[in-house]
Parts: sequence; structure tokens; C-alpha cells
Amino acid sequence: MNSTESVPVEFPMAIVTAFKPDSKIRKLYNKCIQRSQGGKHDNLLKQMRFYVLHQLATNAVQTFPALSIAECGCWWGHSTHILANILQAHVDFSGRLHVFDSFDGLSEFKPQDHSEFRSTQVLRNRARNGFRSDLTQVTTSLDDFPFVRIHPGWVPTKFFEVEDEKFGLVTIDLDLYEPIRDAVQFFYPRLQDGGLMYFDDYGYETFPGAKIAVDEFLQTVRPRLFLELPFGSAFLIK
Repeated sequence: MNSTESVPVEFPMAIVTAFKPDSKIRKLYNKCIQRSQGGKHDNLLKQMRFYVLHQLATNAVQTFPALSIAECGCWWGHSTHILANILQAHVDFSGRLHVFDSFDGLSEFKPQDHSEFRSTQVLRNRARNGFRSDLTQVTTSLDDFPFVRIHPGWVPTKFFEVEDEKFGLVTIDLDLYEPIRDAVQFFYPRLQDGGLMYFDDYGYETFPGAKIAVDEFLQTVRPRLFLELPFGSAFLIK
């Protein structure tokens, strides 16, 4: 074997602080996935992405406690619960957590969203229906957080309800090109300077339109920082 070739080995995740059972972030992750989804839809890449999301949200509320946070795409509310817990724990937070979701699955796939992973309309429709959730269940599970405002409807039809607000953090988890494009175009001008925008689907070949939408927008603005993460997702600092 060539000496430059690497040999794959099983990595002991427990040696990383973030994956220790007593990690504060990991405990909250597990608590929230049980509360919102009964422990379902868990995987290592999601755990890594949410570890980053936790830190971004913590930074945002510490830096901009009077500003709101917007979440575009919540599905069953796992990330919503994480954000809400972080905000509730910060005594100076006086904004709101605005949540936007259709609760009726994904919108239509555009050409930018087509990939080898969903090469037929049958597979694309299956993905669209697989992201349905129940508005009543999600709303009820968030009763302990009076600062949460849920705006059910297709993006961007309900964005006008927050057009006069400024945001310290905007999270975008909408999977597809068109709603991500519309969300970035609406929220970036309303993002506070130094504020954060997080893209959950960036870099996933299963949803190529997510990266296309963000990359196109980045041709029109110059944030202080844009960082793509190697396990999927990305974020920027305005």
C-alpha cells in the first residue's frame, strides 16, 4: 500500500467533548429531540449541525438580547425547542422567536433542486410529503415558551408579518432553491450588522438548490464572514 494512503478507522466519538454524555449541548439536543420528535430522525451529521446552531444562537442572544430570531423551516420543532431553551435561559432576552413553516411538506422542486438522489417525480413527491408535520402538535409542544410566534404558510407569504423587525439570528432550513432564495432576500436586509444567518442544507447533494440559492445571493453582498462546514450547512456574519 502506498504510504500516503490513509487507513479508515472507527473514530471514538466519546473523546470529543461535544459528544460526551454530560455535554450541556448534547443534553439539550437529546432533551429537545425527545420532546419534539420522540427521538426520531437522529443522525451524526444532524448532531454536528445542531452543535454549531446551538453556539450561533447563544452568541446571537448574548450580543443582541433585544432583537428577535427567525427560524425558516422547523418540521417537528427539534431546532425550535433548542432555540427556545437557549433564549429562555437568557434573562435579558426581550425579542421573539418567529417560526415559519408550511407544515404541509416541501414546495415544488425547481430544476435547481433536481439530483441523482431524487431523479424521478415519484421520488421528489415522496420527499415533499415526508416533510409534512402537524401544526397543532408543534404548537402545543412549545406552550412553555410564550415568546415563540408561529407563522404557518408557504414561504414567503407570511414574511410581511415581521417586515418591520430586526434580527440577530436567522436560520434557514427550507431544503429547496426557491424558498431559500426568497428567505435570504427578505431577511438579509433585516439582519443586524454583526448578526448571523445559518443555512442548514448548504452542501448537501440531496438538495443542491440550497447551495445554488445561497451562492447566487453571495454574488450580490459581501458579509464579514461566510463559512461552509465540512459536515453540511454553512453560516455567515453580516
